[in-house]
Amino acid sequence: MAACERACLDWGFDECTLLVEEGNARARALYRRLGYKELRGGLERGAPSLKLRAGRVLEERVNNVAMRKSLKPFPTGALENARPGDVLAAAAAAAAAAAAWQGGGLEEAWRALQSALSL
Repeated sequence: MAACERACLDWGFDECTLLVEEGNARARALYRRLGYKELRGGLERGAPSLKLRAGRVLEERVNNVAMRKSLKPFPTGALENARPGDVLAAAAAAAAAAAAWQGGGLEEAWRALQSALSL
């Protein structure tokens, strides 16, 4: 995938989009770990797919899910690829730590950060 992403950048693209079969949970999990997010409304129903079954190539209809990853440089790409909950948790933790730092010193800031992140 790294080579594919480098090729996209070399060709002037700032994102990579792929299709993965809806029922292929292992592949979807792998792409999520690599930073890809499923696109809302990105379901392609009944797409033709070639499958090897008992030594024969057969055409089947499958549902595909579109997944996207931003290839933009940091911090833009990292923010676009982050899950919304992660961004909100990081913002809450930063706000809590900043508020505590201004009013209560380092120990209070650490407690606020732990509390915001539920550590």
